[in-house]
Amino acid sequence: MVNTRWLLFVVRDLGEFSCKKWMCLLVLFWGANTGLSQPVVREYFDRRGEKCSSDSSYYYSLGKKNNRGFFYDSLKSYYTKSNRVKTIELRDQYGNRMGSCESYYESGRLKSRSRYDKKMFRIFDTNPDSTEYLILDFADSLGHFQVKNGEGFVNGRLDFLMEQGKVLHGLRDSVWILYYDDGKVYSYESWEAGQLIDGLSYDETGKEHYFTKLLVLPEPKTGLTEFCDDLGTKITYPRNAEKRGIEGKIVIDFWVEKDGSITAPHVCKGIGFGCDEEAIKALITSPHWVPCKKRGQPVRYKMTIPFLFKLS
Repeated sequence: MVNTRWLLFVVRDLGEFSCKKWMCLLVLFWGANTGLSQPVVREYFDRRGEKCSSDSSYYYSLGKKNNRGFFYDSLKSYYTKSNRVKTIELRDQYGNRMGSCESYYESGRLKSRSRYDKKMFRIFDTNPDSTEYLILDFADSLGHFQVKNGEGFVNGRLDFLMEQGKVLHGLRDSVWILYYDDGKVYSYESWEAGQLIDGLSYDETGKEHYFTKLLVLPEPKTGLTEFCDDLGTKITYPRNAEKRGIEGKIVIDFWVEKDGSITAPHVCKGIGFGCDEEAIKALITSPHWVPCKKRGQPVRYKMTIPFLFKLS
């Protein structure tokens, strides 16, 4: 399921909206600038790639994060129990994988080699099982290569789900089948030279979900214009901040839940004097969103929004 690295996360300009006699500029970000050098961050994840506590983690990641919360530069992950390398990859300033990526089994054997090319990025995807890459090599846990130099048939876990499918010139081709951990089918997918044609996924209740896109990003249910207008009517420039001439950008991340509700807002960067609280209040009281859909199924998705507070 989704990861929180990921948001993510194409820059969409939502435009300007009025905040009484002040103007606040709101922009929805799926990316960010790296800014100044950042310290190395450790984060823990379970077997499905979701963040968790260190005690229950399956692996952890070590890397730099920018001020939007995205990993960038070199990123390594390690199996928690053995501290052996799980993955070695590079990230750009938007948190996207780039260049070569290697993954390893817990035994230390090479699992796969992949390559992420800029020209292949159609979305800024934060999901750990993104298909936006070339499958160069893939081996089973005994070291037998199923895919070599971009040709072969995958039968194993490229990331977190069991998968079966043909690889041609490094790209997914023909029919691919993905499975839950209990062996039940998660999805049937039709591919042609790396392009998804369509698919059918099954949620945990067995309900079918038809899809033509792997990931459909969340968006305000009322539309971007009304969303901005709604925020503009709710934000009041704090008198304390006005008196002191406080201006600046506030960065807030939050989750869009499966039902479209907004939860867990967190101020990544604030300016204080009541402005941070005003931004959070406006955000959490806004109407529900259309949730993110992954392979046709609603999923949680983490997003980041900056608010610019500026006196007229």
